Amino acid sequence: MAAEPRGWKAWRKAPLLSPMGLLLRAAGLVAFFAVLHAFGLREYATILCGSSPTGSRVDTLAVALAAAYIFSWFALVLGTPILVLGAGFSLLLLKLQPRKPQPPEPLPPA
Repeated sequence: MAAEPRGWKAWRKAPLLSPMGLLLRAAGLVAFFAVLHAFGLREYATILCGSSPTGSRVDTLAVALAAAYIFSWFALVLGTPILVLGAGFSLLLLKLQPRKPQPPEPLPPA
């Protein structure tokens, strides 16, 4: 029987709807937004108020970058708390779940 994976391998192999899997997806959303924010894509969000960050009227790259930043921001603000709360409730339900009774041990021969 193989040993259970530990550390990062356990995080990568976590099922989607397990508490660890939900926390992994929330961390992924945070990391994706942090990367976009670090690259300065916040400036492209000015497209929401009708101005272009590049100065040209039609710039498809600016629109694509703005959409990526805006969607990642909404995913961060709306998705991450839902995933973290779901992980917490899932863990709580797993802890409160009744355990299967152990079969009685056989009596030693007399």
